[in-house]
Amino acid sequence: MDPALVHHFFGTKNGLLRATLVLPFDPAAVFSVLDEHPGDEGRALVARVMQVWGRPQVRQQFTALLRAATSHQEASAALRDLLMHELVRRLAARWAPTTRPCAPDWSPRSWPGWP
Repeated sequence: MDPALVHHFFGTKNGLLRATLVLPFDPAAVFSVLDEHPGDEGRALVARVMQVWGRPQVRQQFTALLRAATSHQEASAALRDLLMHELVRRLAARWAPTTRPCAPDWSPRSWPGWP
C-alpha cells in the first residue's frame, strides 16, 4: 500500500484503521425489536442479538474487531467510540428519563438553617 495514498485519504494509519472499523450488522435493525415487543424489550433484544450473532459472517467480523481491539490501543479506542455511538447512545435515548431523577439535594441551600 502506498503511504501517500493512506495519508491523502485517511491522514494516518490510525485514520485508516478507524475507517475500517464498522459494525458487521445494522444497529437500527437490532434495536427495531424494542418497538416490536413493548413490555418485553429485554428478552426480545437478547433474542435478536443472539440471532444476529448466529450468522457466521457477523460472528467472524465482530470477533476480528475484538481481536484488533485487544492488541492495538488505537483499535480499542476506535471500537469503544463506535460502540458508544451506535449502541449505548441508542439505548440511552430510548430509556433516558424524561424528568429529573430522584436524588438527594446535597447543595448547601437544602441544609436546615442555611439562608
